[in-house]
Amino acid sequence: MSDRQILYRKLAERFGGEFYIRTGATRSTFYLDVEIRGTSIEVRGTSVPYSVAGGTTDIRAIAESSLGVVLRVSRFGNMRYGYIRNLFLRDVIVGDECFDRDWVIRARNESHAQAYLGKTQRGLIDAIPATELARPRGVNGPLSEHYNFEARGRVAIAYFDGFETDEERMLAAIDATIALAQRPTSLLEQWRLLAADLNARLESTEKWSDDGSTRISMSIRGMVVVVSPVADKLGWRRLRLRTRVYCENGQGLPPLHYVPGDSDKGLPQKVVEATKDAGIVVLRCDGKRIWIDLDGNVCDPSRIQLAAQAVAQLAIPNSQIGPYR
Repeated sequence: MSDRQILYRKLAERFGGEFYIRTGATRSTFYLDVEIRGTSIEVRGTSVPYSVAGGTTDIRAIAESSLGVVLRVSRFGNMRYGYIRNLFLRDVIVGDECFDRDWVIRARNESHAQAYLGKTQRGLIDAIPATELARPRGVNGPLSEHYNFEARGRVAIAYFDGFETDEERMLAAIDATIALAQRPTSLLEQWRLLAADLNARLESTEKWSDDGSTRISMSIRGMVVVVSPVADKLGWRRLRLRTRVYCENGQGLPPLHYVPGDSDKGLPQKVVEATKDAGIVVLRCDGKRIWIDLDGNVCDPSRIQLAAQAVAQLAIPNSQIGPYR
């Protein structure tokens, strides 16, 4: 048995999967089909012994339904994709300083990409160590390659310019790919748990969406306060994922645009303190609706409660809130 078969055979036996090889004149392709934690995994390793990288590795996790996102996550400084940012191509900012620095993210829908790359997914992607590649003649210093990731249709993909022989790296890449494939399910589950923590009702229980159809409704001081993920326009073409907490009882209030650090504009001190503690992006009123925006996909019930209390207090009829009543 060749050394390159050992890992594939070992994983096939461990997970009860299928392993086979197809051999050509200049390369051999190793196939591994397994099911891990309810997700179908397809691993394809192409061995090209005389290439610089030694071949390629492709790991695919098949989701139960469409992922609803098209994105690519590439390591900045990676031999193949590190030039992207250097060519001034716009990439998505997810709000994680270290991840945004080390990875280049491209997506058709920026808001979806921000939701899709949650803390768990980013952590698993970042935890996969790089591998050292053999140096071709004339190249000084070590070459390293990371797994890069794609999501499209029903498939989450990890791919690597090298033939993988390290069990720990392959299992880490499989875990990250599974997390990406299961993200739509875990997003909706996060909102179900948030609704339970808030003792409220979750609408749109079939699919998570940032179009306002996924929302939690609760009653505070007799006011209906709604929490929903939304894609907020940032500039003339970019979209930013926000968690919006709003109430429709804003009739009669003058327009308001408040961000932390501004003068309080006559707002009650409790509202100012609540917005600060909740870490809001903005508090606004357009004469019909009062809303607070939190950055990203926020499922922290304490932050949501603080924002909801602030919105409800401003919406209470006949309350004394400076120039707003």
